[in-house]
Amino acid sequence: MIFSNRLFLITIVLFSISAFADFTVPRLRGPVNDYASVVPRRSEIELQNVLSKINQSGKAQLAILTVKSLGNESIEEASIKVVDQWKLGDKQEDNGVLILLSTEDRKVRIEVGQGLEGVIPDVVAKRIIEDNMIPLFRSGDIASGLFVGTYLVTKNIDSQLAESLASSKTSFKKKRKKASLLDFIFGIIFILIIAGSRSGIFFALPFLGGGRRYRGGGGFGGGFGGGGFGGGGFGGGGGGFSGGGASGGW
Repeated sequence: MIFSNRLFLITIVLFSISAFADFTVPRLRGPVNDYASVVPRRSEIELQNVLSKINQSGKAQLAILTVKSLGNESIEEASIKVVDQWKLGDKQEDNGVLILLSTEDRKVRIEVGQGLEGVIPDVVAKRIIEDNMIPLFRSGDIASGLFVGTYLVTKNIDSQLAESLASSKTSFKKKRKKASLLDFIFGIIFILIIAGSRSGIFFALPFLGGGRRYRGGGGFGGGFGGGGFGGGGFGGGGGGFSGGGASGGW
């Protein structure tokens, strides 16, 4: 009986330690770090291509991280931990951006580097999350929410860059086979979902077209590799962050 009670107490303690463990920053693998396994592989390739183009422009270095849990930390604390370790952005420009999403906590955050706080103030980051990303997350479409967030962040940094990425994506889609009726119906439904958010519709249209959502890789070509500012690896630039950005939940 005593042994059983001790075993029960040990189990409770171990469970408590596991449930309230500190958040550990995962390894930076590239522009898209889907540790929660919520982004389909083909969508992940598309996102990698988009983020690589943004990175190569020198305007910003944007990375996405999805995790299952934040442990006992707030998403704000976890986000700062990530950018401190990954060192996103250029040291002189402080132009790193992190989109962090936790599936079990149902939280998302846009962490903005100091050099971009003027073009992406907290209120703008909050609007991107609440009006555009969260409605898609609630519907279970994590990949589309991340696409929309990426586009709107980029649009605030450099609208011409954002539109050129969208145009490139449109040209690519036109070269693909004609969509089936089922895909067409899906596209219409997706547009209506995005239209429910204030500005997401401008991003949704270029990413729809032939095939089921985000089918195939290499939408922009030149996938990830040799990124970073000045041709180095991704991350490690030493950009500064001071807690700018916004968070939201669904």
